[in-house]
Amino acid sequence: MYIKDGSSKDYGNGNKDSYEYLARDLAHENLTIDEYKKLKDRLSYVCSSKRYNNLFMWGWLGDKVLSCGWNSEALKKKIIKCLKEYPAEYVVDHYCGFHGCEVCREEGNATMATANLFEGSIKIRYKDKIYCCPRGVEHYIESHDYKPPDEVLLAVLEGEYITPKIMLEDLVKSCRIQIIKEIQKEKEKLEISKEAEQRRKEAEERRMKFFSPRQRELIKEAVNRNGDFVPLECD
Repeated sequence: MYIKDGSSKDYGNGNKDSYEYLARDLAHENLTIDEYKKLKDRLSYVCSSKRYNNLFMWGWLGDKVLSCGWNSEALKKKIIKCLKEYPAEYVVDHYCGFHGCEVCREEGNATMATANLFEGSIKIRYKDKIYCCPRGVEHYIESHDYKPPDEVLLAVLEGEYITPKIMLEDLVKSCRIQIIKEIQKEKEKLEISKEAEQRRKEAEERRMKFFSPRQRELIKEAVNRNGDFVPLECD
């Protein structure tokens, strides 16, 4: 996939309903929006497709490297080191699939193309922009001499790397009202679901009265084992 450096299109799964996923999880945990921090470690992935309006995309090269050549080998090594050492657990935009190196494939190096599979992206906040690149972009720099724009280099060295927790906080700040509404909707759905389940249980209890003790035992065993009924043997 090729996205020209500077494009404002956010890469991700394209889901615009991140806050609905957060609201669902809060509702199921019976938490309010102000208690969302309790879910950070466990559910921060829900906002992985959070969109930012001031995005600067870089490193999505496709099968061509249009910007090559470094004036400073020391700077190149420093950038590679920063990107390589970025913790994998902080990578965002997961679940978008794996992406091999198309440049290696174009050059006929199939082994390297499949050895460098990228998944997720890295977002860096610097000044008034969010700089987004694919996880594994250091491969393009190291193996194909890719040279990102100078402002990107400054962001990599001096910017704030946006972790899933930060994305969750940004999501809550930007969608607070929507999340509160969705929490209420989800809680209403849960209440309806609970009532329906209670009615089902009551109906099942009434129905079970028509079976003999042996048949009830068989039904209980069948449901526990397979989650469904099996043909009953008559006493």
